Amino acid sequence: RRPPRSTPSNSSAASDVYKRQVLILLPSIGGIGIREHSATFLFQSIGIMPVKSSSIVFLAYLIGIISSTPGGIFFIFRTHKK
Repeated sequence: RRPPRSTPSNSSAASDVYKRQVLILLPSIGGIGIREHSATFLFQSIGIMPVKSSSIVFLAYLIGIISSTPGGIFFIFRTHKK
């Protein structure tokens, strides 16, 4: 008979999860990736699927970019009055 396999303790498994999350968060351009991963992690705790939570957060990011574009264009082409 084979000896029973040893299973990692809960603290070891939790530590591995946190290590993976930190490695996933490192490569980020403009915060994209960090925001979606954090939302996925937080929304999973209340039962929302990861795909939906990432989509919601990314759409909110796009709405913010699109809504601020007119102000950015106005800022670029403004004239300085003295």
